[in-house]
Amino acid sequence: MYDRVLMLLAIALMEAFGITVELSTEPEHGAVEGFVLSEEAIVANWLGRAGLWYVDASAPPSRRSVFRDVARQVSAESLVAEPTPERRLRAIANYLIVPWPWFQRRCEELAVAGVEDIAQPRSRRLSMQGLNTAIRYVAYIDTLQGAELARR
Repeated sequence: MYDRVLMLLAIALMEAFGITVELSTEPEHGAVEGFVLSEEAIVANWLGRAGLWYVDASAPPSRRSVFRDVARQVSAESLVAEPTPERRLRAIANYLIVPWPWFQRRCEELAVAGVEDIAQPRSRRLSMQGLNTAIRYVAYIDTLQGAELARR
């Protein structure tokens, strides 16, 4: 269950930054790199088994065209086609078999306490800011004030 909770928190962090997350079970989409599409494409992916993270802030027009096509297709057939971040996160939690009331309650508790005492990054160059942001976003997603708080 912990890997599904981490996946849900990663998705919550993307939603907190205004990135709409769509999910697909189509096997051919598994070969497409992870991307965020706006004026430019931001591509982020793991490189094989080496565990190297690859990020590119631009892509050639041919790749952007493929990304636009995939985005249109996935949006039309998304497993979590919901109009609001809260409803998308609830649908994703349901898909991942993570009980939403339990998840949101735990995020509320952690938002008050913080995670610094229970989790530490291995490198001093990393922080817990992203995790805290995702947790606060889920905890306070029902209120505009809470959503703004999560983005701080």
